Amino acid sequence: MTKFTVSLFAAALLLGAAPAVAADLPAGVVAAPPAAAAALNTLSFEASPEFYALASSSHSANTIADWYGKIGYSHNFGQGWSGSLGFQDTIKPATAAFLDGLSQQYYEAAIAYKLAVSKEFSVTVTGTLGYTAGNTSYAGGKATGGSNPDLGNSDDGYLYYAISGAADWKVDSHWTWNIINARYRNAFDRTWMTPKVTTGVTYNIDSTDAVYANVGYAWKDNGNGAGLLADKWNVAVGYKYSF
Repeated sequence: MTKFTVSLFAAALLLGAAPAVAADLPAGVVAAPPAAAAALNTLSFEASPEFYALASSSHSANTIADWYGKIGYSHNFGQGWSGSLGFQDTIKPATAAFLDGLSQQYYEAAIAYKLAVSKEFSVTVTGTLGYTAGNTSYAGGKATGGSNPDLGNSDDGYLYYAISGAADWKVDSHWTWNIINARYRNAFDRTWMTPKVTTGVTYNIDSTDAVYANVGYAWKDNGNGAGLLADKWNVAVGYKYSF
């Protein structure tokens, strides 16, 4: 066998062995990098004006009722479960009795379960415990309207609970339609029935940042005998940071 023939034979063996050698390389060398882990924590910030839904002796319909700012933190425990903490401060306009205006604070802790019905559609059920303080519009356990200086400044603090259900549709990698969020809320020791429905959209800028907007409508029964009446509507905007 000539040297030329031996060289050709050796080259053929090397070419045939190359795929097998590549297949035996460590997975980290030939495989694509693993996908980044899903974010477990989320910080959120939300702000909104609220408008009166109905006219009364003290205000007109669709005029400013108050402004609120809300911050929240949530943690994803996995398997659809998450927990959250939130704080909201609602700034109320000045009245004849309180010329400098007033504010009401809400402190909340919640647990939620999210069920992915399909790749695009999901439903979430949330249970919330909260405490409200400041100008709550209650004194001595009775509704006052929030502006009677003879009733302890209407500043009874009290515990409340809420149950809500939400449905969301992921349109694409950026847009999510927050179809509906329906809430029932009431106090433990007084009538403070405040249901609300909300609809909106979320835009995911990237894997960590998102902005959203929604429109809400709320009703209220404060136990004064008038029953459940339209209370306020609002337009909110917010930002979420996940990490």
